[in-house]
Amino acid sequence: MQTRLHILPILLLCSTSPSMAEDWTSIIKNNNYEVLVDIDSYNVEGNTPYITAKTILESSQTYLVNQKKIQYATSIKNMLFNCAEPVYKTKSIELYDKNNKLLVLEKEVSAFKKIEANTTEFSIGQLTCQVHQMLGGA
Repeated sequence: MQTRLHILPILLLCSTSPSMAEDWTSIIKNNNYEVLVDIDSYNVEGNTPYITAKTILESSQTYLVNQKKIQYATSIKNMLFNCAEPVYKTKSIELYDKNNKLLVLEKEVSAFKKIEANTTEFSIGQLTCQVHQMLGGA
């Protein structure tokens, strides 16, 4: 019975409604960056779950696009996870400057990559795959 009490709040968080605004939940925070996920963005493509994550950086980072270096302060990624492998790929990425001006929007950013332990992708993947399993995914 106690397990059900813990699952219910997570399932309620995972229910999606188009009228709901993005609701970011912090999952990692340190002196250099904060990683948040939009639980409402959880969805499944085939049997592969995906979620949207935002990283807010304390210091701007460099991103190379069309052989041009872009300085960004915030990234928003839509990430697809194959929980059985475990691998992930970035379906899309948005990069913003410190004034929240959109600098880059790319789709189908990467092929599947192995998830390395102790990375932000690992933490986001764990959360996504746990939700996926609780909702009946394999």
